[in-house]
Amino acid sequence: GKPSLGRKPLGMERAADTMEGLLSVHRRRSSRKLAPLATVLAVIALTLGSALTIFHRKIGLGISSITVITSSPSRAALPRLTVKNHRRCQNPRRYGAPPPTTRKHTAMAASDGAQENAQEKAAAAPVKLEPGKGPAFDPGTPWQIPSFQASKRTFQCFGYDEAYTGKAPAISCDGLVQGASLHLSHWNNNKTPDQLYSDLSTEIALRFIKTPASRQDKWNTAVVVNNHFDTDGVCSAYATLKPDLGWKHRRILVDAAAVGDFDEWPRMNEDALKLHASIEAIGAAGESDADKYRLVLERMDNLLENLNCYEDLWGPYMKEIEQGQKNLEVLLSEPYRVYEDNGIAVVLMTQGMDDIPGPVLHKQFGFSNDRFLLAKQQEADTDKYTYKYVMNGHGWAPTKQRPNLKKPYVERLISKLDKSTGGVKWAKAPGLTGLVESKGVVDMDHEDVVDIFATTDNTLRTLAVLKRELASTDDPTAKAADDIFSSDKLGRSKKQLRY
Repeated sequence: GKPSLGRKPLGMERAADTMEGLLSVHRRRSSRKLAPLATVLAVIALTLGSALTIFHRKIGLGISSITVITSSPSRAALPRLTVKNHRRCQNPRRYGAPPPTTRKHTAMAASDGAQENAQEKAAAAPVKLEPGKGPAFDPGTPWQIPSFQASKRTFQCFGYDEAYTGKAPAISCDGLVQGASLHLSHWNNNKTPDQLYSDLSTEIALRFIKTPASRQDKWNTAVVVNNHFDTDGVCSAYATLKPDLGWKHRRILVDAAAVGDFDEWPRMNEDALKLHASIEAIGAAGESDADKYRLVLERMDNLLENLNCYEDLWGPYMKEIEQGQKNLEVLLSEPYRVYEDNGIAVVLMTQGMDDIPGPVLHKQFGFSNDRFLLAKQQEADTDKYTYKYVMNGHGWAPTKQRPNLKKPYVERLISKLDKSTGGVKWAKAPGLTGLVESKGVVDMDHEDVVDIFATTDNTLRTLAVLKRELASTDDPTAKAADDIFSSDKLGRSKKQLRY
């Protein structure tokens, strides 16, 4: 029953093939009558094979080898023949190399294998970008892990009306400071290079520090400037001042900037809520924006490494987030408390309920709506509400990855609402995304109020337009500054981005 190995000449190979064919027919048909005939033919084939072998040896032809392998014990009487032609050793790439039988063949196979492995490694090896030799601000080059050198950049905070007048080039992060040589800002009227632009200043800064040009002496010794304090300003300045640590913590920095500037729920690291709250809490101790930056930037390293140890900084904010989530769950459990109408997300809060934080609303609606109509009930079981109409959190900034929203003609909205809501006066709502709010209690069906906004706000995208945009966004990850995160293979889907 054990496999037996042996060398047989070419004639035996042909005879064995013939015998194997006959025996396979015998096995397939299971006919006892053909067994004597098959045995006689097999003997004849073996005799002819021996004659052919003698003939080949006399005329000096090359002889190949075959290996005779006996099959499993249950079929030991039916040998299976496997031919290994010597041409396979001579041309292994074409025929597939068997285990070499000689030292020469062993050396050939080892040499060929080493050569192929070297070629594969060379093809897979990424092209290294040498600092300062790549094209300036070109994000189209293949993604590479940047090799950061120690940055010599410094930071200065200016007032809104102040200009930078120093000799060294200045990089304006987030805010627009006059006299800066380079803008890394998403603010309106920015002059950020198009190749670097993204929806958040922190993302722009991360794109900048990836470029070889950022390591040139001109920019490596530049002064980083800003004119206001907020989370996006802190995170973009930190990434520019400390590229190695900024790159290491890029996901939480970007998410924290989105929480602070756009009231978004984090996409990659929910600890970004804690980081945003901590930056705001530390900054609150400073008297001026310059003091706030100094207090925060000197603590950022420790804050990023040990964020969970600073519950005294982020604890109160996280309690608001948790309470907001509970309140939204209560509203969702009741009919017609939370719904969407023509791109307007309507949230009807019950009497005495606190405002629902922006990140919680974004987690529920994403980017599917243009506006929020936030209503607070003034008397239980009535349609008496106060209203506030605001844009989606990113609506104030020019965006590429997120839907670029248009701001309506606020005066027209106010005029229409003053005439259509029973004499209740309306005014402009505060904040970058605020549009209008009621100055009194509106006593009318909330659906009628929604209809007024839907018919008067001519900048709304209709649901049909929204569906077309969703259908055309085949790969939102390709539009979401993924040159920053491509190494992580985050695979951010439509559901995660909520486009």
